[in-house]
Amino acid sequence: MKRNNKIFVFTVFALALGAFLFFNNFFSTQSIFLNKYENKKLQNVLKLQLARDTEALEKLYQKSKSAEIKASIISALGKIQDPKSEFFLMEVLKDTLSDLESRKEAAFAIGQFRNNKNAADLTNLITSESEKSFVDEMIVALGKVGGEAQLDFLVHLKESNHQYAFSCLQGLSELLAKGIYNEQAVFNILEKFLSEDEMYRTLGAQYFSRVPNLDAVIPYASITGLINNETDTDSRSKLILSLRHYPKNGDVKKFLLNHLETEKSPLVLMEALQALNSFSLTYREKKKVIPSLSSENKGVSYYASKLIADKMIAWEVEYWEKVIDRISYSKAKSILLASMVKNSNKKSVLAKVKSLYSSSSKTHERAWYLDALCKDTTQWELATKVIMQDTSQQLKTSALQSLINAYKQSDEQVVKAVYPKIEEEFLAMLKVMLESNDEGLISIAASSLRDPVLGYKRLIEDYEFLYTTKDKLRLPLQYEALYELNKTIAYYEGKDEENLDPSVFLKKELNTKTLATIPSDGIVKVETSEGNIFLRLNLEKSPIGVQHFVENLHKGYYNHKRFHRVVHDFVVQTGCHRGDGFGTDAEELIPSEFTSDYYEKGTVGVASLGKDTESSQWFITLTDTPRLNGRYTVIGKVIQGMDVVERLSEEDYVLNVSWENNHLLI
Repeated sequence: MKRNNKIFVFTVFALALGAFLFFNNFFSTQSIFLNKYENKKLQNVLKLQLARDTEALEKLYQKSKSAEIKASIISALGKIQDPKSEFFLMEVLKDTLSDLESRKEAAFAIGQFRNNKNAADLTNLITSESEKSFVDEMIVALGKVGGEAQLDFLVHLKESNHQYAFSCLQGLSELLAKGIYNEQAVFNILEKFLSEDEMYRTLGAQYFSRVPNLDAVIPYASITGLINNETDTDSRSKLILSLRHYPKNGDVKKFLLNHLETEKSPLVLMEALQALNSFSLTYREKKKVIPSLSSENKGVSYYASKLIADKMIAWEVEYWEKVIDRISYSKAKSILLASMVKNSNKKSVLAKVKSLYSSSSKTHERAWYLDALCKDTTQWELATKVIMQDTSQQLKTSALQSLINAYKQSDEQVVKAVYPKIEEEFLAMLKVMLESNDEGLISIAASSLRDPVLGYKRLIEDYEFLYTTKDKLRLPLQYEALYELNKTIAYYEGKDEENLDPSVFLKKELNTKTLATIPSDGIVKVETSEGNIFLRLNLEKSPIGVQHFVENLHKGYYNHKRFHRVVHDFVVQTGCHRGDGFGTDAEELIPSEFTSDYYEKGTVGVASLGKDTESSQWFITLTDTPRLNGRYTVIGKVIQGMDVVERLSEEDYVLNVSWENNHLLI
């Protein structure tokens, strides 16, 4: 008996050891981080999506018995947004026998068409359905397709069915984006505001900040009362920003100035500074901004400098000259100096800007100080020299934009006293830029040629040179230049702009090997000059966009890229190899994958010029940003390091992007 027990134990041990060795060998050669796209049928859906074969997708939906496959097909049709599929999608939406996920995807897709003809069907379905998540999706879709009639419906629905309060607010926000709102809608959102959750309050506060004539709709005390009782920073910041709609109210101005002295949150301070820009300020009131100017938070310093720069008058320059060295953030300092140059003829101010420009070894700082120098017409030759001779693409495009802005804002008589033939010389320079083969310079020059302030249409009779530039573009690498040229050509022809079709440049093939080995919950570490940020990728909903991001990660493309665009209460953006926002990795464009994901704080999205024009640039939102919902592809979410994101500025860089825990999936 004992011998048999020993044999049994030995047999179990041998089997366990054999299983361990087998699986250890298997997992050493195979990725253990699997995702649903190992499924060949789901891969086939993605291939049809890339081929934009909507007819084949519709047929596949009819044949498929899998709820997961059906939902992925409807999602693919929604991402393609072919008008020919609109009827099919509505039929799926109406079909009560269809699975819930497919119907939810269909509701989102219908909303994306933004076709008012679908409003009646959506309204009827909302009133007859009871499944909350499905109704929520249709309510948001109704806001996207709706008009005045749907405004009243959503207000009434929100009043009578509190369970749909947030989705109704989303729908009302979509209508507001089209300029559709009324007093009842505003009061409806205001009612019981503080009793709702944080996400609702943040969206509601953003709604108030975007209502054009808020001061004529609700008294300022209603807003300040909410601010005094609000505990959520994001919500409070947007409530503060909404006070910009009361520009003639002295009590509101005093309220905002007091916040500069007492507020601890940088985000709230930024919005208070922006709101104050709508008010007239006395010299004494401007001096209250000094602590914000010298703030260590770069966003606060930036908005403070912008406020003072916009409000500065000539006799104040001497005072602000004494304050300038208290500012540590170079961009904020350059903005204040630019206003000082513009508002005075003080040689000491100009000499300081020249010194800062000459002594800086950083391209972005030189660009900022050169912008300040351009406020003096005698320095335009320096900017022109940079544009024509410098080797830095970033500095050249910045110099061109600065020179154009300065020219537009200048006194014509003053300029012609220095440059008698300024119009002809400027036009000649813009034509040279169009011949430069540089996508940034071409884009800026093309945009300038249709600027009504510059008025070049009256001087140009033969615009064949625009077509010559267009024919020489390297596409899709220079797609942004094509985008601007297309608008300018239409402007000179006096015709409607030709609709560009980016589909000819879109990614056509699916790399199934890479896709199948990306972890469904993959975490990426982004090392920056301010610290580390950790992102969880959104593979399930945006497989093509995530795959492209991962391919660039493997190439090391994102390493050593500058955060070229930072809007401190909106987004930080990177992924441009030029450092000026005009650069991409675009051997091919990446198709949009718009989903119902909500752009909350810390969402990672892909930058674009419109649908199906995505490439290498990506961004992280600094606050809830619902106006991006359904308009930009979501590829991930910050799960750690949001404090790092909030510290980033245009002085910062991505150092390295890699898989967390050394997940090398090649």
